[in-house]
Amino acid sequence: MNFKEIIKNKQDRLVAFFDAVLAIAITVLALEIAVPSLGNIDNFAREEFLVSFTCYLISFLAMGVVWFMHCNFFSTYSLTGSYSEIILHLVLLFVITLFQPMARAIGEYRNDGVVQMFYLLTFVAMNLLNIAIFMLVKHNNKKADDKKAKHSDMFLKFIKENEKLTDERRNALLLLYATANREEALEYVKENIPDEYTEIIKEHEAARKQSFRIALIITIESILFISGAVVALMFSVYACYVILAVGVVAMISTHILLK
Repeated sequence: MNFKEIIKNKQDRLVAFFDAVLAIAITVLALEIAVPSLGNIDNFAREEFLVSFTCYLISFLAMGVVWFMHCNFFSTYSLTGSYSEIILHLVLLFVITLFQPMARAIGEYRNDGVVQMFYLLTFVAMNLLNIAIFMLVKHNNKKADDKKAKHSDMFLKFIKENEKLTDERRNALLLLYATANREEALEYVKENIPDEYTEIIKEHEAARKQSFRIALIITIESILFISGAVVALMFSVYACYVILAVGVVAMISTHILLK
């Protein structure tokens, strides 16, 4: 097994572990909804059920946004296999599992400012860790590209000076070189590589930058709207739903506009 296969296996297992823990955490959240017994259906029981369901909805959206941004980001970027990436993911998963009891607590003590504060701190920490992972992976990908660029000068020289290569093979090798070192290599080979291949490389690089931008903006929107919904829960469940609805529309609109 070569180095690239080892990195891919690490990424596959880490992402699968992340998805599994998040799925279990969301499932456990649903189990905490307080369903009133048949003999105790009064106004208080109904209100308790509504508050419990609303807290589940808030927490589901909070973790759903974290998962969606993680999925969207890693559709264009990839893990490099560094231990720092693994450690950050483990810390994020710890905070996600901690978020579940915080969600149950806020359902039972929605008017307690201290409980609200710990819930929001856990929620913000979850999103900041997600952003930290994005920034670290983006930085590590850039370092990997730079490292490839330093070791590819001889390869580029071989392509340009080897007279035995046919034009077709030369273009294929130039494409391989450019794909591995997009920013620097495009300057070298833009006159030799077919235009359609150049556009593909540029589009891929633009997609990477855009996915990072979308992740940052929607994460910030999520923090603002979820925090507003938690504060509104102290006063009115219905005001909480209005804020959540506006937040969902805003995040979907942002994703559509920027995508």
